[in-house]
Amino acid sequence: MPENDPQPQPGQVPALLDVHVGRGRTSVRLELRPVGLDWLLLITGGEQHVGAVALAEPGSDPAQLVRGAHREGPLAATCAAIISAATGAGCVAVAGIHQDEATGEEIVAIVGNAERGARILAAWAVDRDQR
Repeated sequence: MPENDPQPQPGQVPALLDVHVGRGRTSVRLELRPVGLDWLLLITGGEQHVGAVALAEPGSDPAQLVRGAHREGPLAATCAAIISAATGAGCVAVAGIHQDEATGEEIVAIVGNAERGARILAAWAVDRDQR
C-alpha cells in the first residue's frame, strides 16, 4: 500500500475509519462510520461539499440522489457498493469533491483514489466485524 495509507493496529480498529489516498489535487479523504449494523461513508476532496448521496445494499443496484449539476453520483454509488458488498450491510455514501478546472487525467486519478480508499475501508470494516 502507498505510504500515506494508515494501518490499524491489531485489535485497535476505531469506530471511525479514516483514510487519505493520493496527493495534491487528486487527494481524496474517506471516512467510514458504523451506524448500527450499517455504514456511513463520507468522500471528500478539494473544496468539500455535498454533491451526491448513494444508498447501497447487498444484491441491489445503488440508488443515487445528485444535487443540481454535480457529478459525484456514480462515484458515491460505486464506493457505497464496495462497502456494502464487502460487509453484507447497507451503506450510505455522501460525496463532494471539487477541484477547479480538473483535467480528465486528474478526474480519473480522483475516482481511482476514492475507489481504492473504499476498498481499504471495506477491508477494515470486515476485519472489525470479525472481531
